[in-house]
Amino acid sequence: MIPRFDGEIQGGLLCRFGQESMVSSIGVAEFGHNADHEDYVNVLKRHSDQPFIDIVEYAKRDLTNRAMGNPGNHGRNTALRKTPGGGITLAPLFDFAPMRLAIEGIARSTRWGVMRDTHRDSDPDWWQVCRKVFMEDDRAAAALLEEMATFAERLANAPKISLSMGVPAEVVDFAMSGCAELVGKVLDAAASAPGV
Repeated sequence: MIPRFDGEIQGGLLCRFGQESMVSSIGVAEFGHNADHEDYVNVLKRHSDQPFIDIVEYAKRDLTNRAMGNPGNHGRNTALRKTPGGGITLAPLFDFAPMRLAIEGIARSTRWGVMRDTHRDSDPDWWQVCRKVFMEDDRAAAALLEEMATFAERLANAPKISLSMGVPAEVVDFAMSGCAELVGKVLDAAASAPGV
């Protein structure tokens, strides 16, 4: 149903791409590790061939997880992809599901560390998050928030698209109950941030 992304046919042969989970990339082997998003963003800064593009994608995935009811955002559900030529980028999205529907209850295991002291991970100050990601560069922080806002406008349609594809209304209502509010908060942050 979903094409594999860990390899491709080259010259009639299957060429496999290396995959390394984000949690492995920070040197952690045990299960259940709780990390900060900033830990993984720093991996992208150090190793990605296209760090800004991959950081934008990483931030979009956090928005998508929140909007679509997936608290299962741990570092084994995101990976680096290593190509035969030696390149490194963020692997395509995988292991994504509305885990908010799980009976056992799944807690978010990866949070924005910059929000920890204010206990605001469930309702981040998105401009502050972007400034933490790019502490040394307010223009890059503003560009990240602008990309997030553009994506949030599209993400606002996720519940409607899900319904049109036959997802039961009660599932959409429960899993995506915070989508509209999240979109509003990201757009408000972008509208009030300097230079965005």
